[in-house]
Amino acid sequence: MPKVLTNAEIEYYHHNGYLSPIDLLSTEEVNFCLQSFEAIEKQFGGEMNTHELRHKPHLIMGWADRLVHNPKNSRSS
Repeated sequence: MPKVLTNAEIEYYHHNGYLSPIDLLSTEEVNFCLQSFEAIEKQFGGEMNTHELRHKPHLIMGWADRLVHNPKNSRSS
């Protein structure tokens, strides 16, 4: 995977300990993830409190798996 961070971004990260914003998802993708997350919370009556839902949710929720494995997440520093 080629390096996609600029030298300025790398320097900013090393100085501040974070880099933001990073454009990973389209507005439609963000809305889909939010709606999917809210639907799960509604289905289970509130916050995702159970161990099964909080521990590796990408294993049981397809939308979360796609989010975790989004190729844009592979930014190098």
